Amino acid sequence: MDMKKNYKQSKTLWGSKVRKELNEFAKSYTYSFPFDYKLYEEDIGQSIAHVQMLEKGKLIKHKEKKKFLNVLKNLKKEISQQIKLNKFKTNKDYEDIHTYIEKKVTEQLGDVIGTKLHTARSRNDQVSADTRLYIRKNGVGVAGLLTELIHTIHNLAEKHKYIIMPAYTHMQLAKPVYFRDYIRAYSEMFKRDMLRIENCLGRLNFCPLGSGAVGGTHYRTINRKFIAKELEFSDYIKNTVDAVSDRDFVLEYLFVLSMIMMHISRLSEDFVMWSSPQFKFITIDESFMTGSSILPQKNNPDVCELARGKTGRVYGNLMGFLTVMKGLPMSYNRDMQEDKEALFDSNDTVITTLKVYIELLKKLKITDRNKENMMNAIKVSKGFANAPRYVDYLVEKGYSLRNAYEFVSRLVHYCTLNDLDFDKLEDSHIDEFINNESKIDRKSIKYLRQYSKKSGIRNFIKTGLRACSFNNYLRTGSRKRHTTLGNSAVSDVNKQLTQERKEIRNIFKQIQHTYSTRLP
Repeated sequence: MDMKKNYKQSKTLWGSKVRKELNEFAKSYTYSFPFDYKLYEEDIGQSIAHVQMLEKGKLIKHKEKKKFLNVLKNLKKEISQQIKLNKFKTNKDYEDIHTYIEKKVTEQLGDVIGTKLHTARSRNDQVSADTRLYIRKNGVGVAGLLTELIHTIHNLAEKHKYIIMPAYTHMQLAKPVYFRDYIRAYSEMFKRDMLRIENCLGRLNFCPLGSGAVGGTHYRTINRKFIAKELEFSDYIKNTVDAVSDRDFVLEYLFVLSMIMMHISRLSEDFVMWSSPQFKFITIDESFMTGSSILPQKNNPDVCELARGKTGRVYGNLMGFLTVMKGLPMSYNRDMQEDKEALFDSNDTVITTLKVYIELLKKLKITDRNKENMMNAIKVSKGFANAPRYVDYLVEKGYSLRNAYEFVSRLVHYCTLNDLDFDKLEDSHIDEFINNESKIDRKSIKYLRQYSKKSGIRNFIKTGLRACSFNNYLRTGSRKRHTTLGNSAVSDVNKQLTQERKEIRNIFKQIQHTYSTRLP
């Protein structure tokens, strides 16, 4: 067979082995250039470090290195400008971003020099390095947005630090809490997300370059430590099989992004409820609401609902790529290409969601009407929101916790049967309850006599109910002492907010200092 007759120059990196032109359907099915072009900065950055290493290893000449550096830096500017102007074309002539860059370099430098760029490198270790650098860059960016989101939450908490609202468990009223403590619970969630990012970046910050297709290269003069240092990795990956097989770092980052969206989704759920006519605890700015095409009375919290919905999309990316990886043999397989779309989509979704939520929170309002609705939601509970405090009161007087709980439970049951307010019981109601109690539990009456001392059982119960009433809590002096109503007493909140802000700044500074790098 005449080999020259069947040979055709290909724009793929493997074209000299496969003689036939790739089927058009196969081409569109396998080519990743339409989405992996997003790695152009990382690919050019590591190529710059790579040619510097090649020169040190005497695999290219100094003059060739200078030409490579000049072309690569200009190509980076050119691509960046084209993307900004929306003129960058990902045509089918190029299989992926790696092929595009190498071919563009070769077009300018010619075959003799340009084709040396891929010396001692495979796309297997190349794409792993690109993806690690991409996650490192974007992880720092996401941490920065989380920092801004948390500071926005802290500002909201400080602005409304005296507002009292109902807290729910199982969607039933549990007890009154401060709004500032409720909303700051989300800042704690997002803080943990920042710490997860820091840990994730720490585990992925190792350089796979020099691993080749698998098992390393035969070039003795390459310096893996040098290129790892140039790209500001912590070190190079020792096992060259693992270096090209591993996608744990992608999965871990997808998990971190999923956790962020889960927390956003829970916040969205609260905001959807709180802004509804049935609650009216908060007022979302109309610039973040939409109307109905047929129901003129509607203001729909579409931003919150979409954020809640997009959480499932980010979960899907994680679960999809977990499924891809579960049955793959060592080492590199083309299935791994599926990580890119999942990674890019989840990363972009989280970034846009965080940005819109920062703006939404900045414009969130709690009006006087909202405050009144929060108070009314507590009051319509017929005083049962005070029952937990009454248990604590009895324990403080000497009751065991279980005995106090059982006693208050029976008192709540009595009020429920007779449609009475827990903190508005009259003497006749208390007397009736005591008579019933003596028939049900004589030990309870014995306890009451023991702890009521000279005041009498009725007065002992009345005094406790009055001390634990919501109206008594609202008095300033009493409120300052109620550290267990929320997470902190009123007098401590400013100090806590200052400490929390400082902690968040320090976490971000550490992430930024360690992982925010400029590529060559």
